[in-house]
Amino acid sequence: MRNLAFGVATLALSGCAATDIPYARPGASLPPPNTPNIYTTAPRATLHSELFVCNDWGANIGEIGSRGEAARYTPYIYTPAGPLMRDPTEAACLSSGYGWRGVAEGGGRMHTGVDLANPQGGFVFAAGDGWVRFADWRGGYGNVLEIDHGHGVRTLYAHLSEIDPNLRPGVFVAAGTPVARMGATGNATGVHLHYEVNVDGLQVDPLAYGTEAPPVL
Repeated sequence: MRNLAFGVATLALSGCAATDIPYARPGASLPPPNTPNIYTTAPRATLHSELFVCNDWGANIGEIGSRGEAARYTPYIYTPAGPLMRDPTEAACLSSGYGWRGVAEGGGRMHTGVDLANPQGGFVFAAGDGWVRFADWRGGYGNVLEIDHGHGVRTLYAHLSEIDPNLRPGVFVAAGTPVARMGATGNATGVHLHYEVNVDGLQVDPLAYGTEAPPVL
């Protein structure tokens, strides 16, 4: 494991989309399956032992520790499909949490995931084993990748600058595989990953859900 710290002034709060209405992006063409590219040679994910906040005025950040760390963070989300990475980025800080945003925080609406920001971008990784459910443009969410992990669990990665062009619905991806790059596509005010977790059709808080491993029977 490694620790990644970002100073309070390092990264700005990133805005996020309010809609997931699907739109077809014209002119997209796919390469033959399994075409070698940067994703086939990129390193796999490193598990982050801590997650630091970008600043202390972000929406729904929750409790902040004495070193600027998100106090609720644990490396894994324990789900019915098994453990998922709670921070599936190469490097990022927490700029916005899950929950209702007031007008002063971005406009009186529900924020359905967490925002993990890094102005330098970086790779985004599959949070767990699963099958690609969607990989395309989706309105205000910009470039979106959605992975079905089975057992009613799905993860969604939005505002991506690009997605591995070998990925399309039905393709299996292993946990920790580089699948995309962080970006600011769609309705976004800065480079970040909008990360959602859905369990049995309900969106859950990626920072608070599944903090304890299930008992071993």
